[in-house]
Amino acid sequence: MPSRRTVLKFITGIPVLITGGYLFVRPKYSSVVKRAIFNKLFYLNLDSAGVEQFSMDFVDLYNKGTLKVISIDVMTRLSEQYTGLDLLVDRVAVFEDFVAEQYLLSSDFFVNNQNEGRSIKYRDISYSDPYRSPCSNAFATWL
Repeated sequence: MPSRRTVLKFITGIPVLITGGYLFVRPKYSSVVKRAIFNKLFYLNLDSAGVEQFSMDFVDLYNKGTLKVISIDVMTRLSEQYTGLDLLVDRVAVFEDFVAEQYLLSSDFFVNNQNEGRSIKYRDISYSDPYRSPCSNAFATWL
C-alpha cells in the first residue's frame, strides 16, 4: 500500500505535468488570432498573406501574456467542441468580434463599399487605431 506522501506527490504531479506539457506545445497568439478571423469571417474571400500579416501586427499592438493566450485558446477550443457552455461561448464571441472588427477596419473592405465578392486585402493596422491614424474613416462615403 502506498504511503500518504506518495499519493500526494502523484496527485500534485499530474496537473504540473499537464500544465508543463501544454506550455511546451501551446499555440502562438498569432495563430489564435488567425483562427478567430477565419471562424468569424468564413463567408468572405480573405487574403491569407494579409491575415498572416494582420495577426503579427495585432500581436504587436495588443500583446497578451502567456496565461491569457492559453485561456483564450482553451476557451476557443472548448466552445468549438461543446455548444452548451453559454458563458464560454459568449466570451469567445467577444474576442472573435473584436479581432474581426479590427481586421475589417484595417482592410480595404469598407473602401470597396463592403463588396463581399472581392478578395479582402489587408492595408495596415494603423487604420483601425485612432491614436495612430486619426484621419482614417472607413465608413465615410462621398456622393
